Amino acid sequence: MQINNAVINALCHYADFSGRTTREQYWWFTTAVVLASVILSLVHIATRFSVFTEALSLIFNLGILIPSISISVRRLHDINKSGWWLLIAFTIIGLLPIAYWAVRPSDSSVNDYGLPAS
Repeated sequence: MQINNAVINALCHYADFSGRTTREQYWWFTTAVVLASVILSLVHIATRFSVFTEALSLIFNLGILIPSISISVRRLHDINKSGWWLLIAFTIIGLLPIAYWAVRPSDSSVNDYGLPAS
């Protein structure tokens, strides 16, 4: 899967919290979001912290919030974990298991959340 396909797929299913997402699609989407955030930050610095670029960053971050949560939940489903496990990220130490689960290979068979993602 290419990065543009991963981003388009994630944005098309922005509020779909059921089903599964492959590890590859999750990481391509995450890479695209991080790159966009870095670019927006650099533009914000280059424009000497203008209000416009700050507002643009805020709009981007708010716009990408729900798709980021939904793709993370589907990624947890892909390794047969409940999406509610994503809440442990608020404990800071919970970021470790989330990161571990994000890099784990997908379940190759049917699990509680459906067929393997393609």
